[in-house]
Amino acid sequence: METFCDISGAIEILKFAEYVSLSNEENFEKAGKELKALARIPDPPQLANQLLSPPESLSEEDAFNWFFLMDLINFHFYYKDGQQYTVTFKDQKFVGSMGLAAAINRWLEVNPDAVKPETLANITKEELQKYFVDDSGMDIPMIDERFAFIKSTYPLLIKKNQSFLDAIISLEFSPKNILAYLQLNFPCFCDESDYNGHKIQFHKRAQLLIKDILTNCSESATKRGFTIDFSYLTAFADYRIPQILCYFGLLMYNEALINAIKNGFLENSKMEIEIRAFSVVACERLRKITELPAAQIDTLLWKMRRTFGKDLDEMHPFHKYSTTAY
Repeated sequence: METFCDISGAIEILKFAEYVSLSNEENFEKAGKELKALARIPDPPQLANQLLSPPESLSEEDAFNWFFLMDLINFHFYYKDGQQYTVTFKDQKFVGSMGLAAAINRWLEVNPDAVKPETLANITKEELQKYFVDDSGMDIPMIDERFAFIKSTYPLLIKKNQSFLDAIISLEFSPKNILAYLQLNFPCFCDESDYNGHKIQFHKRAQLLIKDILTNCSESATKRGFTIDFSYLTAFADYRIPQILCYFGLLMYNEALINAIKNGFLENSKMEIEIRAFSVVACERLRKITELPAAQIDTLLWKMRRTFGKDLDEMHPFHKYSTTAY
């Protein structure tokens, strides 16, 4: 069965890479066994407490709207000084992408219509600043880019005269169909790079949106007779998955890349593209070993990273790159 990895161009980058390489098969087999074991056990309490979803009070349509907003602006959660975006919600601190989820849920308590397309199409920058403010009082990172994404995307969604939920139903909850729909209709979900003339497609946030709705809103599919199948999707290439892959020894960086990561934000786009491409391919290898979907492997790695917390940042600093892709 063809997967998005097969047509993404990620595998082609391996032939020309300068900064990143993959480990041997033995290490992949070892990591695969650990991930298969991890997939069979429930999340530990300390991890489950870090995760947020749409409030249960939301309608089915607004639950889908919640994920659409979440993954439209699900990128870049750290400041220039290295501090992570942090939001306190119901007396608990949430960081990074879960900080964004907390901000959305906090806003919903003030305005139950917050995730509706009509609300977001008319949002002002001042409102975005107010409802997504960090605990320190600072704006959410890259607020101008997030505001631009919201203001350009929601009029397109409204113009279609079809809710996001109805669109997903018409696409039969097919990851391949949904990805094509997002690429065709919403430019802000597109995520492509050029590496020495070779086009590579990542579409991280688009694929994450698909995985989120198929996982968290699976009942919407099954009650309509559709089957949930993640197998088409790749891993969601960002800055955290490469970090945990390095922990397993599956990704190896040369000295130039290691030093560039230690020095702060990467300025060499080739380095950044290689990290993402090799992460996708590494997770594809793990998929074949474990027979688990790459999207599920990504989730297992992400949860493991969350469990390690800052200890992993000290062992294997994650790369920083100024981007709206992740």
